[in-house]
This record gives sequence, C-alpha cells and structure tokens, in this order.
Amino acid sequence: MADAIIEVEFRAKRRDRFIADESLELELGERVLVEAEKGVDMGTVVGIFAPPESDGFPEKRVVRRIDGADLEQLARNRLKEFEALAICQERVRHHGLSMKLVGVEQQFDNKKLTFYFTAERRVDFRALVKDLAGIFKTRIEMRQIGVRDHAKWLGGYGNCGRGLCCATFVRDFEPVTLQMARDQNLWVNPAKMSGVCGRLMCCLMFERSFYLEMSEKLPIVGSKVVTERGKGRVMKRDLFREIVSVQYRDGVEEEVTVDQLEEERKTRRGPLRFLSKRKGRQRKQQ
Repeated sequence: MADAIIEVEFRAKRRDRFIADESLELELGERVLVEAEKGVDMGTVVGIFAPPESDGFPEKRVVRRIDGADLEQLARNRLKEFEALAICQERVRHHGLSMKLVGVEQQFDNKKLTFYFTAERRVDFRALVKDLAGIFKTRIEMRQIGVRDHAKWLGGYGNCGRGLCCATFVRDFEPVTLQMARDQNLWVNPAKMSGVCGRLMCCLMFERSFYLEMSEKLPIVGSKVVTERGKGRVMKRDLFREIVSVQYRDGVEEEVTVDQLEEERKTRRGPLRFLSKRKGRQRKQQ
C-alpha cells in the first residue's frame, strides 16, 4: 500500500496537504503533527486521498499522531495566543495603526507567531513587527485578510439559521455580484442580500448555474411562441416545473411544458423560434 495524501486544517481555517506514511493509518478528525516551515505544527485531518500516479506529491510529511503531552502543549499555546493578542492590540494603539486584529495563531513548536488583521488600506507595520519580535523572541508574521476571511475565522449563523457557509464548507471565495441575484429573479436589495461580513452572501452563486441553464431552455417572458392551440405570448414561466404560461389572442391562458414545445418544434416546418419584443422591433425596422 502506497503512502496517502492527507489534507490538514489548522487553527486559522487554512488547509494544506501532506504525505502520510502508510503505517499511520490515519482517520478523519484525528489530530496530527506535520512538518511546517522551519519546525512542526498541529492540525486536524479533514481529507484522505490516494497518491497521484505521477507528479503532484506534497513536499512536507505528517510526522505522527499527537499524544497527551502534545495536548498539554496545545493548551499552553492557546493561553499564549490570548496574551499575544492583548499585547499586540496595545502595540497597535501605541503606533497608531489603522488595523483591526482578528486573531493570532502560534505554531505548535513556538517558532512562529502569525497575527491576522483587517484594514481598509495598506499598513506599514514594520515597527510593530520589530516590537513584537523583541517581546516574544520568535518569528513574527503579519497577515492581512479580507472581511469574508474575518467572518470565516469567527464563524456564526446566517439569515437562514444555519452555520456560515464560509466557516463550514466553502474553501475558496469567488466573486459574488448583484447580477447573480438578477439571474435568479430575486428582488435586488443589497441590504437583505448581505451576510455578516457585509458582502453579498456566498449562497447567491450556489444555484445560479441551474437558473442560467433553465433560462436558456425556456422562452423569456414576452416572447411569441407557437403551440398546438396557436400563436401566443409567454406571460410567466416556472423554471422548476419547466412550464410556461402562454396567453393567446383570444385572451385564454394555459400552461405549456417545455416538452410540448419541443414536440411542436419537430412537427412544424423549421425550428420553433422564440422572438423577444426587442428582436421583433428590430425586424420591423429593417
């Protein structure tokens, strides 16, 4: 049996992959020590994958499972993180920096302290890093994150009552725009579509592909269509049931499925065309 590829999640919700010896036989949820930059760090196993057939192996390895002594060291590190956060906040005020500290992560072997912060613009924190390095006698790293990463760090609940998507399963942030709401026929109200981070909610993109696919499959509202009953105009459409409501010239309105429209397309000469009002006006002008 070949070595496995293990995905490990760390305190700041960051993830990385490592090579694990087959003899470890790791399981999801176990805590392990892994090779880090100039030392070792602790994380939780969140994924187990088969090794790639060719290239793509991670450079770092899983060292071992944690034991009781490691848990005691982890508890001490958590206390140091609280102390480090308080000290850093005091030094930020001392230097008058426009930044908001989010949290701190101490590497398991105490060889590095990483401070996470948000800021509206670029911050010159060189003097701050020099002060912190002198206080803690270790390597200091300042990492600026966005407001969405801030919400991911803190966690919480969304308007739906469930845990924040960014803190549970969303790993990579993709741009979310108001056009995604328009594509789903939602009432565009940024105030009600914003999450706890103040940005548009990530869930706006989850079903967008379905709406785009169905929007192309069904004629748009106002289009002229032809059914077995005759010519009519689309008044509304139901994307989930794949049904359009067609109103005929005599005022009668009925629901027609997409399958019926496709059958009608085959029986009549040539393809069935859905003409929008705009296209119809353009044709008259020509």
